[in-house]
Amino acid sequence: MSDGDKDQFDDRVLGLATGVDAPPPAPSAELLRAVEGGKPVRTRSRFGAAAVVALLGLVGPAIALVHGPLRRDLGALPVAWVIAAAGLWGAAFALSLAAAMIPRRGDVLPAPGRASLVAAAAVAVVGLFALFATVDVPGVSMLPAERGWTLMESCVHCIGTIAKIAAVVLVAGLVALRRLVPVGGSRIGMALGAAGGAMGGLLLVFICPFATTAHVVGGHVAGMVLAAIAGAVLMRVTARYALALALLALMLAAGCAGSTAAGPATSAASPSAAPAAEGLLFGTPDGADGEALRNAVRQMDDGKVDKSIAALEDLHRKYPRNATVLHELTLAHRLAHQPRRAVELLLPYQAQLPPLMLSALGSALDEAGDAAQAESVLREGLKRNPKAGVLYSDLGTTLRGAGRPKDALDAYLQGTAAEPTFPGNYRRAAEIYAQSDHRALALVYGEMFRLLDPARSNKTAELMVTVYREAVSTTGSGKNAQTVISLAPKQSGVEVGADGSLKSPLIALPLAIELSIGPALVDAHKQGLSLASLHKARAALVAAMAKPDGPFKDHKLPLLPWLAALYNAGHLEAYDHWLYGPAFPDEMKSWGVAHRKQVDAMTKWAEDHPLFWQ
Repeated sequence: MSDGDKDQFDDRVLGLATGVDAPPPAPSAELLRAVEGGKPVRTRSRFGAAAVVALLGLVGPAIALVHGPLRRDLGALPVAWVIAAAGLWGAAFALSLAAAMIPRRGDVLPAPGRASLVAAAAVAVVGLFALFATVDVPGVSMLPAERGWTLMESCVHCIGTIAKIAAVVLVAGLVALRRLVPVGGSRIGMALGAAGGAMGGLLLVFICPFATTAHVVGGHVAGMVLAAIAGAVLMRVTARYALALALLALMLAAGCAGSTAAGPATSAASPSAAPAAEGLLFGTPDGADGEALRNAVRQMDDGKVDKSIAALEDLHRKYPRNATVLHELTLAHRLAHQPRRAVELLLPYQAQLPPLMLSALGSALDEAGDAAQAESVLREGLKRNPKAGVLYSDLGTTLRGAGRPKDALDAYLQGTAAEPTFPGNYRRAAEIYAQSDHRALALVYGEMFRLLDPARSNKTAELMVTVYREAVSTTGSGKNAQTVISLAPKQSGVEVGADGSLKSPLIALPLAIELSIGPALVDAHKQGLSLASLHKARAALVAAMAKPDGPFKDHKLPLLPWLAALYNAGHLEAYDHWLYGPAFPDEMKSWGVAHRKQVDAMTKWAEDHPLFWQ
């Protein structure tokens, strides 16, 4: 038998033995029913998984923004910058997430090359923006030292905040991609991590109080980079272990990152700290210690804050209950951007502090990032000291820094009523009114501040001139030209009682000012705004104030009759040159030299009328 015949024989015998050559059995009735009832399989949505991951990633930032606190300088930052920063970080999140989660049209899986390219570009763009376009507000934006932190500590804190957000995005993304991305898809993980880091960076735009370039690059951008690296590493292991590691990272981030930097400072002293067993003693130490205190204050005034603190700490150890030493020491620590130390010193004595030291405690808490406790301390202080203008002023500043300008204005106005001779409330009220449609009131409150604090009110004089400058605008040209004056709201109402009687003046104060000065102010603009032209416009305004039946008759503001008396005494021109002079320094100087007698007469008249508040 040939080899070929053997093969045929073996196959035939094998087939007969195994039934391979037998005809296939008929399908069962159950199988036929299953096949007939089959429906098309629903394909995976290109966008559904990405949308779910995005929503989950937004939950944490939304909660943080709703419950706050926000960064204290948010209201002082340029609106355009806030929009640009939020837009860039938000775009970096959306584009990186889309590259990691959404396949190209017609593809089944995301493209790793595209994902890594988009993630790298997103990191580069936000990095360049942070490096060259970071904005801070001197005196409002916080420095790490104000919380007792180094730059590195502040960066680590914000990286921890980003880790919380990024971990959620990574976990959700890994769950969505667990069966779609093969082992080694690190470039997809890089984009997913970059998306989570960008969402954390977007949150920090609104809650991180530190605004230096070094911090934003080292804390925010670096946080995004580390999140991208973490995503790439996680995607290099199997889906099961990647998910376990991501969940572990989420737990560690939630447990270790701590509160936001904008939130309360962690301190040994707290609102519940036991009060000092013994009360404060007021007065200055005698002898050599008194001289040491005066020297320490001089060092502070000369900018030698570290030396001043060292001397004051020595005195505080000798006189731990001396209020004067304590006050100067806390002021020195605040000047050294160490507000938490000031809080530790003052908080045990909170119930005993006089208004000025309560003001220092509230300000230190605010500077330390604890606006909520600062507000609580100041409001509690006002219950005990309802006439303390300084407490209203600091309360208003805290509320303003927290992005509550209306509440801040209410506090400032209450302060002017409680203690009319305290200057600070007028200044801050003028600043808020200057940015509102009641800008005429910025002129009133700014002028009051000038009268109460001439030495420190030059900037307020410039503010008032800016209001006059911006109050007149012209649209169109030639015969179609229209001049608009905007010192008062376009609409104003009158409060009427149940019996039909007026409960508020018939003509609101901003409108009365606009009606009285408007035409003359337009003429001043046509002539070119100067001290001379502005005085002519002011003369029309004050003349209206002096009329018994004029539009100001129902307004009881003390400034109004004082100005009318000044006008009737013939001193308005010299007064106006002083009032607005800092905005026109050369013109003020030359006019003052040429009209020395008028200046002296106005000054003497003002000195002879010190009771204008009464």
